[in-house]
Amino acid sequence: MLTYLDDKYAKVLTKLAESLDIPPSKYQQAVQRYQAVGKWLEDGNYEGSIDGVIIFPQGSFQLGTVVRPITEDKNAGYDIDLVCQLSVPKEKTSAADVKDVVGKRLAQHETYKGMLDEEGKRCWTVEYAEEDGIGFHIDVLPSVAEDAHTIGRLQGTSEAPDLVYSAIAITDKNPDGSYEWDTSNPYGYAQWFKDINTQSFDLVAKTARAEIAQKHSDLFASIDDVPDQLIRTPLQQAIQIMKRHRDLRFSEQPNEDFKPISMIITTLAARLYNNEENVFLALKNIVSQLRNGGDDFSREGVIEKRPDGTWYIPNPVNNDENFADRWHEDGGARAAAFFQWVSWVSDDLVELVNSNEFDDVVNHLEEQFDTELSGGESPVKSPAIITGAREELHVEIEDPSKPWHDRQIDYMTVLKKMLNS
Repeated sequence: MLTYLDDKYAKVLTKLAESLDIPPSKYQQAVQRYQAVGKWLEDGNYEGSIDGVIIFPQGSFQLGTVVRPITEDKNAGYDIDLVCQLSVPKEKTSAADVKDVVGKRLAQHETYKGMLDEEGKRCWTVEYAEEDGIGFHIDVLPSVAEDAHTIGRLQGTSEAPDLVYSAIAITDKNPDGSYEWDTSNPYGYAQWFKDINTQSFDLVAKTARAEIAQKHSDLFASIDDVPDQLIRTPLQQAIQIMKRHRDLRFSEQPNEDFKPISMIITTLAARLYNNEENVFLALKNIVSQLRNGGDDFSREGVIEKRPDGTWYIPNPVNNDENFADRWHEDGGARAAAFFQWVSWVSDDLVELVNSNEFDDVVNHLEEQFDTELSGGESPVKSPAIITGAREELHVEIEDPSKPWHDRQIDYMTVLKKMLNS
């Protein structure tokens, strides 16, 4: 049962999540930039290509769990991940060629060639100039559709076999300079997350869209102009708060390099979410389930501790991929850091509301997150989290080109084309 105090605290946490979110003006700037990069890649000529390229964002920007950078962090910046999938059959090309052709296409652009960072292990990175001490870069992930053999194998190991057709083969550069294929499925993962989030999204979308349109009338002419990607459910807000809490708690600590990765936080939160009606109840449910088992928490399909001492957190769309594959390294430092963090989240964000005066709870959160939560229209007071200066920016896309339509990608059709070519 939702008590008055729970409801009051939920509103404070909602305000906290809003303070961590990307401002709509920055969101539109990000869309404008990644669409421009995508359009340039789409218009390229690629040898052996059957049907051009498919461009789509992945990661926290696509999932709606992005958080504002902390300006004191030397690596502060918005990180947008963009998949560039060539329609070239995997067996008719190589990882080295796919990586090379995408990099060359980016380098052909008069502007992007001066913004390209050194080749990364998997991506090409386009670095934009800092604004207000905050960087911005787009990671472009070259890829092709996975082959039929791999798709068949994934169907036998995935808990969501209908999503495996969107699996891609991505390029992986080894330390010796050689290349090999690796398997990923960012589109399938996003669909898995969306399926879990849909019920809550449908409940909050109308009200949230109206509030955003009202607050940012300079950016959106009507309620219908507010994109789905700016609407946040209790699940997405809980993930945003947990990610920021992690960054602050591990900052400058001896075990900072072993802090939980965002993919683990996002996956576990989504698995344990039970359509709670607000962010506090969602956070309370997720954390309590993780903490109940202590440091030896093990539950099939969530986190499993194997007899040999290794840990397993499966990718829901590719159970062969283990997000905890490094938890046994360094004396189990990552596993220890994760469970320590779960305890911190419980103490700092859940239990404190039961054992303190409410004003003291709010003051604690304001101090911990360097954010104003007790009043006023703007939830942010500190330059530690960028406020997003108002920009004269309004983006309207009346007829988006192929990669930007809100559509389901028919990967089965694409795959059949490739297999029959």
